[in-house]
Amino acid sequence: MPACLLAVLVTALVAVLAHDDAATAQPTVSPSDAFSVLNRAPNAEDAANFEVQDAAGQSSQGLHADQARVLRTAGRNRLWLIPGEGVVCVGAQPVVKGQVRFAMVCEQTTTAVQQGVAMEYDGSIIGVVPDEVQQLEVTSNDGKASQASVARNAYVLAPGKYDARITSSKGVRAFGLNK
Repeated sequence: MPACLLAVLVTALVAVLAHDDAATAQPTVSPSDAFSVLNRAPNAEDAANFEVQDAAGQSSQGLHADQARVLRTAGRNRLWLIPGEGVVCVGAQPVVKGQVRFAMVCEQTTTAVQQGVAMEYDGSIIGVVPDEVQQLEVTSNDGKASQASVARNAYVLAPGKYDARITSSKGVRAFGLNK
């Protein structure tokens, strides 16, 4: 086989493979597309994130403490949304002075933008959901159904294990929560 014909066949094969990869590639998901709070300029509360900076420095998740935003205060805790390299994290920080017990949990970005991120902390389940979600429906293991109010992307539930369901313009998404 002549070398030029071999080169043409190899080039054609590479082009076909590259086209197949492009057709099946998943779009890149940005946390700021699902959580618009990440697009706003930091305020004084966001800037006072020493615990977030410390946790980001100790994490292997490539967290961006400078992009972390306070969502709201719920009970005794300040709730944080923290983006990272391929992850989105929810963090909780006690608002009582002298109690520096920051905790967080992270999910892959693709999961976080679909159903959010949640963790058990300080006797509650604390979670964040994407902008489109205004309500979270949950059913506990004993079959009791209820709705969790979502405010500024965040919700707080009583401790337990739940089947959860969120509805958005992208459809209904069901998942296990704290299971």
